[in-house]
Amino acid sequence: SLLQENLSFSMVWLNVPVTSGYQMSLLKNLRAVKLSSNDNVVSLSSGDDIIYVPTVLIMRASKLISSIIGEPCTCQSNHSVILPPSPPTTLENLRTLLYTGHVASLSEYHARHVVILAKQMDINITMELNITENTERDKSDSAYSDRDDHNSVLGDESVELQSTLLNTKTSVSDSKSGDIVNLCFPKSRIERKASKNRIIEKLSGFEGRVQQEYNKHSVGQYMGPYDQNEKLNLSIQLPNTKLNFESYTEFQHSGDKCYEFYVKSYEKYDDHDKIDAYRIKAKLEDHEERSNDESYDSKLYTCQKGNCKIPCTCPQCCSDQDQCTIHKMKHIALFDENKHAISIRSSSSFCLEESFFNHSYILRYSGIPTDCKKCAQDVFFHHSYHLEFHEKCRFCRLTFYKLRATTEKEHHSLEKKEAKYYKTVCPYCDRRFREAFDARKHIESTHERKGVHFKCDQCDKEFLSLKSKQYHETVKHSTFQLSISCDLCDTTFSSEVNLKSHKKNV
Repeated sequence: SLLQENLSFSMVWLNVPVTSGYQMSLLKNLRAVKLSSNDNVVSLSSGDDIIYVPTVLIMRASKLISSIIGEPCTCQSNHSVILPPSPPTTLENLRTLLYTGHVASLSEYHARHVVILAKQMDINITMELNITENTERDKSDSAYSDRDDHNSVLGDESVELQSTLLNTKTSVSDSKSGDIVNLCFPKSRIERKASKNRIIEKLSGFEGRVQQEYNKHSVGQYMGPYDQNEKLNLSIQLPNTKLNFESYTEFQHSGDKCYEFYVKSYEKYDDHDKIDAYRIKAKLEDHEERSNDESYDSKLYTCQKGNCKIPCTCPQCCSDQDQCTIHKMKHIALFDENKHAISIRSSSSFCLEESFFNHSYILRYSGIPTDCKKCAQDVFFHHSYHLEFHEKCRFCRLTFYKLRATTEKEHHSLEKKEAKYYKTVCPYCDRRFREAFDARKHIESTHERKGVHFKCDQCDKEFLSLKSKQYHETVKHSTFQLSISCDLCDTTFSSEVNLKSHKKNV
């Protein structure tokens, strides 16, 4: 299948002689107790999933269960074992292991979950990791074979990833047909591996922060949505990649059948494992055209065949959870390089030296603190599950202007206009000016208090010009009362300014 060509897999072995003798011994034991469909079974439940296995089968594999149950009999005597929650198909894989002695073609992630459940029941098994990395996926995008791996042993410091990485693949069982579908995120979500990478040049300052944060990130290269028009290739922003909108947003799955998926028990799964919440709702026929079903409250993605219906698994699409309302996005000029959140987008696997910034770009989230737990979670979901623009996401909205460009020239023109626009807006009071010079003058005089200030001799008020100061002192503090009469009426005023205002309005 397509998925098997692109991913490496593991195998789990039951530590009993896995030969024809194992199967024959199993059949003899089952025959000896005259097992029926309703008798002598043990139910194994994990989260929302449940399977039934013959009592003799589970007792043969687990000495712990055998000691608890004792000798099986032909009477109705069913038992239940409640196990920790696990990803979908884990119990099915465990049942296959018990019946055949081994289960193959598992991702390392799902193989480890089979091991966890088996150990809970004291079943002695061995997991064999497939350490051979397939390069089929690498060939589709030059980013995956970036120069990061060359001269990787020159540095002394190794790349250290976060202990919990984004889970990029899962297996989903079709309850009607019994088929198991291997589902994988698009090519914009790459399973991170830090095997032989070494830091060639340790950076400092803001670049040092980017290097450290990017190399430990649980998502990696193409974090966030496709932040440009879908008609354009991503290479206009990341020159070393061949990803387009389809390869960036389309899931991959095994087999030729397409399905409509839905999300179940969303809150039960860890933030990094929301892909395991997918369930199959219905099989879609080949001739059935995919339509934008307005009944969906969430963003809908599709697969490499363009037929599957796959809802987004971010909180805004799957729950009533909103993003942090305490911290708002601020003017880019107020961005703090040490305190505010960022997105690092690159075609390189890791940041090993300064040349990393030649084919990368940084999105700065001014006003979004890194030490706010809720904001950090919002940024993670944005990085992980937003493959397309989400209107409800404040981080997606930051680059909304890019979506209007249908050519590379228009894209770069919009970026320049956006930068120019920010120069005409005051970052402190959001006041808009016609020219950047006027905005700068306003900021310096009103908010930053820069330049020479003339202080009144009688009070604490300050003025930007000597003339303004003298006028203030004459009008407010002088004992001499200037009297100017209006030539149209008998009204008198203490200043020419007031007289001119009178004539204009009256």
